[in-house]
Amino acid sequence: MSGISEKNIQSFKKEVGSVISRYNDIINNLTEMKESRVNDLFWNIRAELEIIIVELKSILQKEILIEKWQSKFHDELKGTRSKEKAKILLSKYNKSEEQVLLLLSTDLENGYKYLWKLKEVITAILAAFPVDKYIWVNGELKKDSEKVFEI
Repeated sequence: MSGISEKNIQSFKKEVGSVISRYNDIINNLTEMKESRVNDLFWNIRAELEIIIVELKSILQKEILIEKWQSKFHDELKGTRSKEKAKILLSKYNKSEEQVLLLLSTDLENGYKYLWKLKEVITAILAAFPVDKYIWVNGELKKDSEKVFEI
């Protein structure tokens, strides 16, 4: 991570570690959370990952262009509205905070790719965790906010 100070590197790693830690907390507690809460938490993590990725692009001195591997990855994400596919994708990108920080320390390019893919996975699976769900009760459409995500 040449070109930025040691203090900035430590701050950056702390930020990444915090995001990954919160992501893992969501994954570990998924069955106990309401879908709308899962959506909110993932949305916030996705937003923070977006900022981290922009910072990494700057550190890597890369142009902000869609690369071939990114387009291919987007194709693989199709059909992620199903909870089953969401569970599979979420578990596939579940790395510990230490693993992610080690990856960023040893291979910044692949660290960037992992964080970018994680952000895209979160974006793709948000539809599997709707903010509000509606059901028919006695011929009337009502908000169903008591549902918990089932694994």
